[in-house]
Amino acid sequence: MKNSFKKVFGWAMILSLVLLGFPTMPRVGATDSLSEVRNVISSSTPEAENVTHTFDFTTGAALSTDDRIDITFPSGFTGILIGGVTCPGDSIASVDGQLVRCTVDSAIATGTHQVVVEGVTNPSKSNPVGVADTYQFLIETTNSDGSTVFERANAMVAIIEAVTVTATVDATLSFSISGLNEGQSIKDTTTNVTSTTTTIPFGTLPIGSSVVAAQSLSVLTNASDGYSVVVFQDGNLTSAAGDEISCFEEGTCVSYTAPDPWSQPNGDIDEPDTYGHFGFTSEDQGVAVTCQDPDTPGYYGLKTTNLWAGFSGTDQATVMCHTGPADGSTEHKGTTRVGYRIEITAMQAAGDYTNTLTYIATPVY
Repeated sequence: MKNSFKKVFGWAMILSLVLLGFPTMPRVGATDSLSEVRNVISSSTPEAENVTHTFDFTTGAALSTDDRIDITFPSGFTGILIGGVTCPGDSIASVDGQLVRCTVDSAIATGTHQVVVEGVTNPSKSNPVGVADTYQFLIETTNSDGSTVFERANAMVAIIEAVTVTATVDATLSFSISGLNEGQSIKDTTTNVTSTTTTIPFGTLPIGSSVVAAQSLSVLTNASDGYSVVVFQDGNLTSAAGDEISCFEEGTCVSYTAPDPWSQPNGDIDEPDTYGHFGFTSEDQGVAVTCQDPDTPGYYGLKTTNLWAGFSGTDQATVMCHTGPADGSTEHKGTTRVGYRIEITAMQAAGDYTNTLTYIATPVY
């Protein structure tokens, strides 16, 4: 028994040594995996058109001339055309149905590479709303006839409904009128009357010299296309007896769009329009046919320009505007001054004259 045991043990040891002396066989058909693989899409919305797929991946094996980079799109993705494919290096693009191929024209070293496919249409959804459909894109590097796959990996994307974000911003508009004391500048002159928010008390008019008053206007609004402010009168300054102080200039009512320098009335006998006149102006430099940048002076010119207009009946005159939101304080954009001026001759009939001015501020959304 002892000898038998020794023989068995000895053969076992010999057999073990023999087995350890033979090399193990490699795995047949093993393929390395690409690394850092991803497919970034420009839209994950179902049925979105003109979607761009950007495939990034890192290779561990260099590619020689005529080797291939193949990307297979899953069924459902359409619009895959050769004109939308950009391959790495000098590779030549081709498309066969769902297969995008980049054939190497010269060697491509190992490292990170990119294939871009533009103009693709996403598939429609099959899963319930809020649950994504997922898709795999096979990326392979192969030899020239595809018989040997060097490396491969799958990139995945999820197709899901877009999220609609809504928000509401309330429209805002604040418009204010402030009186100005005498001694304030308005255009090329200075006020000699103190106005209030609701009155312009010219008082007893002197003969042969003008009387000037002004008001400050402010607009605060979030209107994206800005705003405009107009002013109009209910009629000429009129006395209880029915006499009128005519519009500047001597009843011709100088155009709102082409103001004139202020001038004295002539006081011609039997021509009541020449006995006195009343006019207005604005310091807002952007006022024009279409509201414009105040750096390009409009109807009323610069702040110091001596230009005045006359109210034509009850026609509205634009005296303030801006093409975007206004803060109520920035000159020519959120605030300005509007001036009023009277001058009479000795021919103007005695009496207490009055009229009413109305402002309208209109935002443009």
